[in-house]
Amino acid sequence: NFDKAYWGFAANMNFLTVIFNYALRTNRIVITANPDYWNYAGNDCSAGWECYFRPLTNCTMEDAHEPWTSNFRDDWQYDYQGFVYQNDWNSTRVQHYANVDGPWQSFFHSAGHGWKRFIPSQFDHMSFKWWRSQLSRYIIRPKNWVLEYIASRRSAIQFDEHLVAIHVRHGDKSYDVIHQGSYFGGLSRYVQRSKELVSAAPHQAKVKATRFFLSTDDDEVVDEATT
Repeated sequence: NFDKAYWGFAANMNFLTVIFNYALRTNRIVITANPDYWNYAGNDCSAGWECYFRPLTNCTMEDAHEPWTSNFRDDWQYDYQGFVYQNDWNSTRVQHYANVDGPWQSFFHSAGHGWKRFIPSQFDHMSFKWWRSQLSRYIIRPKNWVLEYIASRRSAIQFDEHLVAIHVRHGDKSYDVIHQGSYFGGLSRYVQRSKELVSAAPHQAKVKATRFFLSTDDDEVVDEATT
């Protein structure tokens, strides 16, 4: 489940694709918790992942219960923080990942198990990144109302090939991007780089004037854009 998973959406998706690949390799089924309290759903929806996206399987949380009790199976083991700390390869057992973090990460990141870069044999001629993208494509299947909302917003802002989207992120990732050499500072450098990309685009993309869509968590960047 995603309860208390306060990381960004991309980190959540990375976590979910890793879990999904592990499940395929060990003959398991991934069930997203419901009810669940995902920070992206706020207080208006308690279905977690399924607030916005289609279920990953027809199985439900009830299918992971023992038939004679309302409690979850006793082979789920947690440390004092509530994280799973014991993993096994027995596909008949249920494993509950209560968060995106915890001691079990050392298990996931271990190269010795061979499943981390697992690709089904029929696709072994493709790259690992291609396979992970297929997992992401299956996992991220928005519900119809989400697609309709996206279409309405796309129409409202006249989103087309002449619109350049700029994301200026100065929040929790500022330390990371500075040390990765990708911190651009204020808005002007983003606009400069965007214009360079537009000038290198095919001729047909330059027919109309370029417009910008700005996404940012920094009020100063918004002020710079409107002055």
